[in-house]
Amino acid sequence: MKAPLFLLMALLPLSAQDAPAPPVVEKVEPLKAKPSRDLFDFASLLYNAANEEKEAAKKKETYRLAARKFDAFLRAYPKDEKALNSWYFLGLCYRQTGEIKASRRCFESAATHWTKGKFVEASALNLASEDFQGEKWRSAAKWFKVVATTTKDAQVRHEALYRRALCFQKTGNKGSLLLALKAVIDDKGNPFEET
Repeated sequence: MKAPLFLLMALLPLSAQDAPAPPVVEKVEPLKAKPSRDLFDFASLLYNAANEEKEAAKKKETYRLAARKFDAFLRAYPKDEKALNSWYFLGLCYRQTGEIKASRRCFESAATHWTKGKFVEASALNLASEDFQGEKWRSAAKWFKVVATTTKDAQVRHEALYRRALCFQKTGNKGSLLLALKAVIDDKGNPFEET
């Protein structure tokens, strides 16, 4: 009896080129617990839930819970990579619950202990705006400088430099005013240059 041709072909050894490579099994690292990230994520979830809450009393209470968790995170992990974010969001939580002094301390911490990042800029902008409206010119000028040096947005930088000059104009400090005006003029594309 003759064997069919396809069976004979199957029995012939394959060349090295035709042999399929054995499957590569990637080594998977086991999951590692990171309590700091869990706490930060939980605080962030509470903050987001507070933003979405419609009922005023529940909204305020959820902001308080988020504030407690951000505070616990900062106490346990003050040097964590998410510490700056936590200071900023803690400040926002306090602002939403009417704790303005505590909010301000959080924004000041974020704007003075770090030198770059969107939360440094946002914290300084909160402080600068509050002081500008409250006619605290020297303090507002300080925070507008932080905004101008940390922002990546040209429009924000232009306005921060200009408002800083306005602050010094209000204080009557001519030396600081001249330096602030020079910064406006040196800022390429600043629409306030002519003003």
